[in-house]
Parts: sequence; C-alpha cells; structure tokens
Amino acid sequence: MRTVILIVLLVAFGGTLGGPSLACFQEQVVRIERGEYADQIDEDIENRIETELRLGNPQWSVTILKHSSQGGHRLLELKHGTLRVTAGIVYLKSLEDAAKALQYRLNTIQIPRFKKLAGLGDEGYTMTETGPLLFRVQMIVVQIESSDQSIETQTAVAKRIISSVHAR
Repeated sequence: MRTVILIVLLVAFGGTLGGPSLACFQEQVVRIERGEYADQIDEDIENRIETELRLGNPQWSVTILKHSSQGGHRLLELKHGTLRVTAGIVYLKSLEDAAKALQYRLNTIQIPRFKKLAGLGDEGYTMTETGPLLFRVQMIVVQIESSDQSIETQTAVAKRIISSVHAR
C-alpha cells in the first residue's frame, strides 16, 4: 500500500520531490533527417565520372543501369571478366543535404558495423570488412559494392569517382 501511495505522489508531483525530475534519466531522442535529393543528376559531374571510369582502365565496361537510374539517382555497373562492381550515385541539393543523407543511411542500418575511413571523399565508411563502401564527396553520396567483396577493388573505383568529381 505504501508503494502505491509513493508512486501516486511521484506521478502527481512530476517526480520533483526535492530531487531531479524523472525526465532527466530519459535518453535524448535524436531525429535524423534524410536530406533533400536533387531533381536530376549533374550532367557535367556524371560525364566526368563515366569518362574517368571508361578511360581509367579500358578493360572495364561501364554501363548505366537505366531501370535503376532516375531523377537524381544513377546506378553504374562496371564489368571486367567475371568481376562486377556497382556504384550507386545519389545527387543532393546541397552539401548539407549530402551530409544528412549519408548520416541517415548509416543510421538506418539495423546492426551497425560500419567503420569510418580517412581519405575517402569528404566522409567515408566501410560497412563491413568486405564492403560496401559508402562515402560523400561534395553534393553526392556514393555506395560501391563488388562481386569479389574486395575493399581494394571498391576503393580503386571510389578514388576514380572522387577525382572525377573534384576535376573541373
């Protein structure tokens, strides 16, 4: 009976009987915003990326996967023999939107095992030891996966994309 009365008093007085409010023990809720996507791709950047990927290693074929490319999204597939690499590129409206989109993507992972990587664009991560890579460079966010699950393969493609974006 005393326990019930004590609980009723704590609830009635908001837990402030000379001590801290119970609300101070709650975790702060952080709302992650997604960032606003661009309505269309940046043709100049896109052309530089495709050219760099095609000329960087002529043994690779580069294809735009039209069924997965629309608005501000582009999906590229690179093939060399049995090796396949995909690069999903998302164009955003601003640098701030790109940073938000990357953080939003990272926070939607149910079991986060990603690791921050230095030198991979403006901000980059590997999701596991075998990829995929997820990074931001200027106003785009890129995800790269490879059939051989090699970080080296994915990083080589990422560096070409990054240098293409920075070239003017």
